[in-house]
Amino acid sequence: MDESAIHARILNLTVKAITFYMRNRKERAKFKSLLVKIEKHLEKKRYKCLYDGCNTSAIQSHSQQKNGPLRSIAEAGKVYRLDDDLQKRYNFSDDSFKMEFALKGFGESSTFPGFCNEHEKLFSIFENQKIGLQNNQQFCVMFYRTLCYEKARKRREIDRLERFIEDSDYSFTRKRDLQGKLDFDRTELKRACDYQIDAAFNMMKSADYSLLSSECIKVEGNLNVSCSTVLNLHLDDFLAYRMEHQNNPLPAFTFNLLPGKECSFIVFSWLSEFDSHAQWLLEGISKKETLEVLLNRFAFCDSEDSCINPTLWENLSAVDKVIENMHHVSTRGKLQDSMIPKIIKLP
Repeated sequence: MDESAIHARILNLTVKAITFYMRNRKERAKFKSLLVKIEKHLEKKRYKCLYDGCNTSAIQSHSQQKNGPLRSIAEAGKVYRLDDDLQKRYNFSDDSFKMEFALKGFGESSTFPGFCNEHEKLFSIFENQKIGLQNNQQFCVMFYRTLCYEKARKRREIDRLERFIEDSDYSFTRKRDLQGKLDFDRTELKRACDYQIDAAFNMMKSADYSLLSSECIKVEGNLNVSCSTVLNLHLDDFLAYRMEHQNNPLPAFTFNLLPGKECSFIVFSWLSEFDSHAQWLLEGISKKETLEVLLNRFAFCDSEDSCINPTLWENLSAVDKVIENMHHVSTRGKLQDSMIPKIIKLP
């Protein structure tokens, strides 16, 4: 089983899949052209709304609310976010990919082809209303959107890899290896994302949220980091669990960091059937000291979906180290507490 195929770290998955050997100059030029072609294809591709049964075209939805958390951390209308355009991240000189955070307009950050205009209205329940510390309906709808964002990102990487296989001139053996990964990724998309999305959808339809566990924490002040992501409940130890439970979805949780001008909310949610896997999380977020460590880990080591206030990011002294720790566990090794940056500071 391909270890990288299991993990949800999207950019690393694709890089790992398409990098086989050091190319000569002519091959690098051809490879660069291929990446440009694929990225243009992905930009033009249109998707249907992710709401079950809807056939309307999706607009560019936001996983992090444009006029809420993103606006609250922006300066001159911009935030820092990871740039995952592979052709821009490809370093021609040494035939490698370099992850970087780029200064982007907050309106174009954290977007994905998710929902149509009509079904975007679902999210007004937490975008246009105050977050309640025990509002299970808000948590479920937020859980649903975060999972759909994850599905959209994985779907894009499947399309990217599919196009790469079609357009590259790799040997039959290499294409066969990539096809095996592609087949696994398609299965994992249904087994992991769709399973949890369906559960969230059914809860929303029935207005019965008893199958969802959530924890919401309110802190004073603006934390200056916004994040919406799906993480597995076994973190760096996910592979051992997956090897023993190959036909089951990975126990996962959604992590939403919602900064505001006066206060910030942190929301964790997971299916109640995974409660036994979440005890470490409940313990970790129960104390300020460990909560702060976990927030920094989730936002800057386990996720690629964070947006950051420009002043906060530009004042960091070890940006390269932060980005290095965002790499897949097979590259960085198992994360130690000493490797976790101290960017988010709780009041």
